[in-house]
Amino acid sequence: MVQLVKMVSVTVVLLFVFISAGNCIRCGNAYAASAEEINIGVDEALQGFKKEVWGGTQFLGRAKGVLVFPSVIKAGFGIGGEYGEGALRVGGATVAYYNTAAASIGFQMGAQSKTVVLVFMTTKALSNFR
Repeated sequence: MVQLVKMVSVTVVLLFVFISAGNCIRCGNAYAASAEEINIGVDEALQGFKKEVWGGTQFLGRAKGVLVFPSVIKAGFGIGGEYGEGALRVGGATVAYYNTAAASIGFQMGAQSKTVVLVFMTTKALSNFR
């Protein structure tokens, strides 16, 4: 009986998380940054990457494409989630916009912001992603 109650409780919590996440995804356009805002953030993130990573300029110069999420916000208290918006750059120009989202459950408390830079070193890797 106790296991059944625990299972139902976990199921209800997970259902709530997925419904909440679905509602956020559907209304995402209401909170989405403009292309200009995303591009400014990407420019700043790439400048920081080149400054902080030894050989970063040369490394990015050899890349076939770079997907940058300048600010991925993660927060949680038992149940957590993260969201960020970014841009894919090929040849130094933005070719597409993406978002990333995730949900988690478990021991967690707090919030953080991080920059995510995914570098595609081959044309095949880039085309498989796109």
